[in-house]
Amino acid sequence: MTAAGLSARLGHQLGARPAFLAGSSSPTADLYFAFACADRIARDEVRRLAPTVFAVGDTLIVFRHAAGLGRLPPHRRLIYLIDDDIRAGLTDRGVPAAYRLKLLALEWPAVRQFERQADVILTTSARLTDRLCARLPGKPVHEIEPAWPLPSAEPRRSTADACRIALLMGRSHARDAAPLMRLLGQVLARHPGVELILSANLPVPPPPCAEHPASRFCPPWAGQPISTG
Repeated sequence: MTAAGLSARLGHQLGARPAFLAGSSSPTADLYFAFACADRIARDEVRRLAPTVFAVGDTLIVFRHAAGLGRLPPHRRLIYLIDDDIRAGLTDRGVPAAYRLKLLALEWPAVRQFERQADVILTTSARLTDRLCARLPGKPVHEIEPAWPLPSAEPRRSTADACRIALLMGRSHARDAAPLMRLLGQVLARHPGVELILSANLPVPPPPCAEHPASRFCPPWAGQPISTG
């Protein structure tokens, strides 16, 4: 069965928009829009219709999918941002099977819909931009970068060789992260000025990374900026 056929079957079983797979917050929408436009959202100049859908006047901006809405409201212009190569993820055995099923049920139907409907497509990598430009000739496709909510600057450490390494990967990247753990443990053992920050969304890595005093974990994403200060 093709990906489209399996996706249709899942959609029939789970509902046309399986919102329960999407969650109540969207790191993608926050990183690429909501953090930068927080003041405009607070003034209601930008309306957040769902975790992944915003309205600015008669323009809609959709991030990955619109599962939080039963249907899109009337609009004149549609901007669609996609930050993953969903087609590649569906067949990549390095991506956990449960996450690939989630892509198939949630993101894949949205990609097929919004690639066609969008007036403008935004991506977050040059490779994905090139692929979409080749697939959708004539469709405006632009690459953008995230806007991280940075805390006030901290005083620099006095140690000349102090260094902070952050591995902020989610569960879908667990297989990619696994080979790094032994190397990171060696770095911590050899360089006392290094601090390692790991995402709690990753499975707890084996010692020595997890038990080293210079290691700490960011909490799972809860829709708020994560401070690494």
